Amino acid sequence: MVKPTSKSNSTASGLKINISHSFVVKALHVGLNLFLIRFIIGASNEENYGFWLTFLSVFTLFSCIEVGLNNGFRKAITSSFETKDSVEYKSTIREMFSQSIVHYFGVFIIVGLAILLLPIDELFSISFISEIDLKLTLILCLLLFCAHFVFFSINTILLSIHRAKDSYILFFLQSLVQMIGIFLLSHFYTEIKLIPLCIAMSLGPIVTWAAAFLFYRRSVLSDLKPHFFFRNWKSRLISDKATSRFFLLQLGLLLLLSTDNLLIMRLISPSEVTAYQVALRYFNILLVVFNIILVPFWSAFTKEHLLNSMDWISKKLFQLFLIWLLLAIGAILMLVVSDFAYQLWIGSSLGISLMLSSVVALYTLQTLWVSMFSYYLYAIEKLSMLTKFYLLAALMNIPLSYWLSVEYEVAGIIGASLISLLPLSVYLPMECKKELAQSYE
Repeated sequence: MVKPTSKSNSTASGLKINISHSFVVKALHVGLNLFLIRFIIGASNEENYGFWLTFLSVFTLFSCIEVGLNNGFRKAITSSFETKDSVEYKSTIREMFSQSIVHYFGVFIIVGLAILLLPIDELFSISFISEIDLKLTLILCLLLFCAHFVFFSINTILLSIHRAKDSYILFFLQSLVQMIGIFLLSHFYTEIKLIPLCIAMSLGPIVTWAAAFLFYRRSVLSDLKPHFFFRNWKSRLISDKATSRFFLLQLGLLLLLSTDNLLIMRLISPSEVTAYQVALRYFNILLVVFNIILVPFWSAFTKEHLLNSMDWISKKLFQLFLIWLLLAIGAILMLVVSDFAYQLWIGSSLGISLMLSSVVALYTLQTLWVSMFSYYLYAIEKLSMLTKFYLLAALMNIPLSYWLSVEYEVAGIIGASLISLLPLSVYLPMECKKELAQSYE
């Protein structure tokens, strides 16, 4: 067993600085997002916003490629940054961007053709716009999102080199660009239609992260030029395994999350998607607070695992557990005042029942629990069983949602997601304890 070193103390100091700076930026971001949601519902309507959220869920599915690729490279970026190996650092980032370009070009071609050839209007049950307008809008939004996911690789680099605050600033700017777009549209439409709403919301991410790419070309991306002819595949064998596992893991997670909106829209109504998302965003304040603390730990866990500082890792996991307990108390208090909070925030309760709020609160706490233990396993790339549990949860969720929605409607669909993740919630702390015990030996 290796005792914490001065490097461990340096990591702890860096974490404190990262977290304290991030709180201010993220608080501004949360405030802006809450206002943006109310503004969109007022400038458009609940149904249009519900359709947009469902489209967004589908587009978000393709982020599994970005997460799979970039997280597969994240450990290598952190390691080369910590060891000051500039050659390996630049080579890893160059390959990450290059692979991202090729993969998302393929996604755009394949999915774009699918949109053109398949009866998409029947999938989303939209009758108030023509099929051709819907398809052209989805293809344009798909193009913007694919380009966004390529530039979004800069976020992985920032998190890998302990610059989480920069990442939060960019997310704030993304919401600000979307807010400006919706504000401008509100001057041209008495009620913003679905198509301009989708385009405005899709432009925000690509504008922000493309500008970030140009900005960071002078620092973390200096002298980097993406290339399409990849070399040294054998030297990337471990990273490739991690990439494929991160891809499958994220695919399972996104199938679980994204199908909820689609199921609510198909089985109940688009306006209920908005009601669910309002409740989710309300309780996601807890997730935002927890993520501000948690996000810098990925790179920190990677660094301390390389140093074999298991005491430090155990101590930090226990501190995260105590924070989770405090947030659980916060969730109970938020649930008590939820109806008043919805009225104050949106201007109406949107018919959000106490049962739905309760299930969303439990689901949020479960997400925090899973994230807390997953981050350590992500950092050391112990992903095999984690991936299988996520894929199992995704497979369980759809039939369980159909069954529970008959009796409990939206609350039943979200409850199905909660139940599907229970096996993973039990497995994670046991696996973390096992990994720490083996490292001690």
